[in-house]
Amino acid sequence: MVASEVKALATQTAQSAQQIAQHIGEVRTATGASAAVVVRAAGLNTAVEELRHTVIRVVRTSATEVDRRHYPGYRSTWHVG
Repeated sequence: MVASEVKALATQTAQSAQQIAQHIGEVRTATGASAAVVVRAAGLNTAVEELRHTVIRVVRTSATEVDRRHYPGYRSTWHVG
């Protein structure tokens, strides 16, 4: 192997290393973005679950109040949830 071939291989190796480093950086960025989406989705799921519980409480309270006002002596049988 002559010096020019060694130099060409070294240049090619350096370029390949730079490309690999760039790809690794892109994968890290994409992974970070994906993780952020998962965290946001988990937060949204928690918010939806809290809202669901609030709606259930409101429906139960409203049903009990309607029963109490319109059907004196009637015991509410509403079950939501």
